[in-house]
Amino acid sequence: MLAPGLVMPPDDLEPPGRGFRVTCLGRAGSYPAPGEATTGYLVSTGTTHVLVDCGAGVLANLLRVLPPWRLAALILTHAHPDHVSDLVVLPHLIEWVAWRRLSQRRPLPVYAAPETAAALERLLDDPTLEVHPLAAAEARGIGDLAVRCARVEHPVETWAVRLEHGGASFVFSADTGPTPALAGLAREADLFVCEATLPDEMADRAGHIGHLTPALAAQAAAEAGARRLLLTHIAMGFDPDRFAAAAAAAGPVPVEPARPLETYPV
Repeated sequence: MLAPGLVMPPDDLEPPGRGFRVTCLGRAGSYPAPGEATTGYLVSTGTTHVLVDCGAGVLANLLRVLPPWRLAALILTHAHPDHVSDLVVLPHLIEWVAWRRLSQRRPLPVYAAPETAAALERLLDDPTLEVHPLAAAEARGIGDLAVRCARVEHPVETWAVRLEHGGASFVFSADTGPTPALAGLAREADLFVCEATLPDEMADRAGHIGHLTPALAAQAAAEAGARRLLLTHIAMGFDPDRFAAAAAAAGPVPVEPARPLETYPV
């Protein structure tokens, strides 16, 4: 039952375009730049919408493009705050918005690897959420999306994610340092969203803390044979367009920075 005066998002709201597409809800690394959000990507088909990561400010941007009751699931790549901090308020959004629109209350499926789920146990222990192992998404898919994952190099357990639909593929690197697993998962990806946290001049520092640079992202995309590269998780204070130019100079895959609230066809 709707509360008196409660304003709800339009039921037919969804990201622009048709078919398999990805909307950037947040691209900032570590903490949000003014007016931006940290990591979150909405993956959409004609019938299924999956949120990958839920960083600071992501839910506010989600409400610009999709009613929360149409969200099929949430995938968490790892437990660092810039990828999960909106979990603090997600139960309120489900209870006060999604559940008041749905005829039958159902918890939102959240897919996370065991170490991630354990680290976030207190946040995930809520009746609005239903936690499943990431392997379950791989085994049965989510709606009409097939799911594959690969563990990547980061100080905490972190999984890159590949989502496939209708013969097309989207790959999200999560946070990672250099690793062959990334190019393996991104093999011939139609859209490869890859982190590039620090500039190439700080490659040693980036690798030490489990991150990539534009050139390293371009190298991973080239090794994978990806068709298109979007750079994400760029640390605040650095120019995303300069990062994209550096990546373009380092490899043959067409590249641009991910842009907030931009929707990309897969």
